[in-house]
Amino acid sequence: MKPPAIGELRTTSGFASRLIDRGANGPEALQKASEMLVRLAGDSKLLQDVRMDGLPSGPSVGLHIDRAKAGALGVNFSTISNTFAAAASSTCIDNFPRAEQLQASRLLLRPIVMTSLAFTLGIVPLVIAKGPSSETQNAMGTGLFGGMITATVLAVLFVPVFFASIMRFAECKTLHQAAGAVRQ
Repeated sequence: MKPPAIGELRTTSGFASRLIDRGANGPEALQKASEMLVRLAGDSKLLQDVRMDGLPSGPSVGLHIDRAKAGALGVNFSTISNTFAAAASSTCIDNFPRAEQLQASRLLLRPIVMTSLAFTLGIVPLVIAKGPSSETQNAMGTGLFGGMITATVLAVLFVPVFFASIMRFAECKTLHQAAGAVRQ
């Protein structure tokens, strides 16, 4: 890992490590070790934003399908598998990327706003220009200023709301399709 040239600046690269339960102590012991590692790393002045990758521990469901009984009822295994995959994908699998997207959006909000603000404030001299060719500078500055403010508002407010709406619509559609497949 290469440290940044200036200590106060963070680097976007990092490293990944994995915990392995070589003593066969079980998932609870591995979870406790993971939490302790994150806590100790968080206390370190050398490391920042330490977190565990993967899904957090939580409830799980075990499912046993009697293929002979399903076949006797005229239901093939691929139909059962597809139905459960469609139903589970929107409730289990999508939660992990959504949590990651929320974290990413929180991390990206400040750079987006700061960049937009710096550019917008840099245009102010064009907007308030006086003297020769100030008409051209005012027109260009006003257009850039308005466009940047509009783009920033759209990027910060509209795009996340639009994305969340599309994700909800896709979830509802998947659930309706899964419910229809179960009824059939």
